[in-house]
Amino acid sequence: MSIDYLDFDIADAITQFTLTQVMNACYDADTFPNPFCSQFSRQANGQLPPNDAFNVGFVNAGQRTYKAFVSELLYGFDALGGVWDLSGSLQNVTESTRTLLGSTTDYKGELDTATPGAPEWQANVRARYSRDNWSTFLQMRMIGEGIWDNDAAADRFSIPGEDAVFIWNGGFSYEFTDSISAQLNINNLLDELPTPGVIASGDDARYDNIGRFYRLSLQISL
Repeated sequence: MSIDYLDFDIADAITQFTLTQVMNACYDADTFPNPFCSQFSRQANGQLPPNDAFNVGFVNAGQRTYKAFVSELLYGFDALGGVWDLSGSLQNVTESTRTLLGSTTDYKGELDTATPGAPEWQANVRARYSRDNWSTFLQMRMIGEGIWDNDAAADRFSIPGEDAVFIWNGGFSYEFTDSISAQLNINNLLDELPTPGVIASGDDARYDNIGRFYRLSLQISL
C-alpha cells in the first residue's frame, strides 16, 4: 500500500487566452494601449468581426496549483483453491486553481473535462480470482460528486452538478492451451447511463456513455 501527496505549483504555466481575457487585459491594464490591444481587431462600426476577431498563441502566463492525495493498494493471497489479486486506487483532490491576469479560478470538484477540473474523489477497485486455467474479475470505478462550474450563478444550471456514480465491470478468461485463450468482458454491468445533465454538457466521456456491452476475444500466440 502506498500513499502519495501531490503538490504542484507552476509559475508561468502554458496557457491560451480567450477573447474576453485578451480584451480585459487590454482595457483594464494600468497602461493603455498595451501589447494585448493589438491581438484583436474591430470593424469600422466598433463591433468585432464575425471571423478572426483575435489571434493569440500559447503563452507562459499565470499560475497553476494542484494538490491531491493518491493512494494505491496491491494485495494477493491464496484461498478457495485459487489465487486472489486485489488492487485499488483512491484520489482526493484538495486544491486545484489557476490564476490568470490577476483572477483566480477554482476548479476543485468541477466535472467539466474542458477545464482542469476533476471530482474531489475518484476510486478504482479490482478483484481477480485465478484457478487452474481460468480466471474471473470484478471491477468498480467510482466518480465522485461534483458541480459543473464553481463560479456559475445559482440559476445558471437547472442541474448544478452530479451525484457520485459507481460503474461495475466484469470478465472471464480461459486458457485452452499455452498459446490459445479466450476472454469475455462485460463493461457497465448495471447499465449505468449518463444523466441528461452529463449528456447536455458534452462531458459524458468521463462516464460510460455506451451502456452495458459485451466483448468476446480470442487470442492465439504463434
